[in-house]
Amino acid sequence: MLTLIIGSVIFLSALYMGFKIKNFYLERKKYYLDLNDFIVYYENEIKSYKLRLFDIIEGFTTFRKGIFSSDLKSFIENTKSGNGANFCFSKKLLCVSDKETVSNFFRNIGKCDLEGELNNIRNFRNRFSERTVAVQNKSEKEAALYMKLSVLTGLAVMIIVL
Repeated sequence: MLTLIIGSVIFLSALYMGFKIKNFYLERKKYYLDLNDFIVYYENEIKSYKLRLFDIIEGFTTFRKGIFSSDLKSFIENTKSGNGANFCFSKKLLCVSDKETVSNFFRNIGKCDLEGELNNIRNFRNRFSERTVAVQNKSEKEAALYMKLSVLTGLAVMIIVL
């Protein structure tokens, strides 16, 4: 009886770890999709209304929740305090090269005229939309893989314990 309880606890803990890992990959996918949505929103707002960056970010984050929205809010706070885009964007969800690319993009926002800004936005959007699709596919595959792996590992350990 005790071995059944121990096996069940091990199986449930492996399943829990699988859910946590799956959640990480789904959060990563959502982060990249939100970043992509922000770039499109930013480009449309700049073209149409020529609003200030802080107003655009506040408009974007008003009805959105999540890690990317909180990163944008911390970007505003850091910019107002003089730190800029340093250490604002999620360290765990972005790859190192993507973190540098995003930080550079936000560091260079508003440093040129409207046409130059629109060109920078288009270049970043094109580069990052490809990256978003790649991360989306990879995240879905790895989330499913780790979930299956955790179930199989839990079952295997449970069988060994029994």
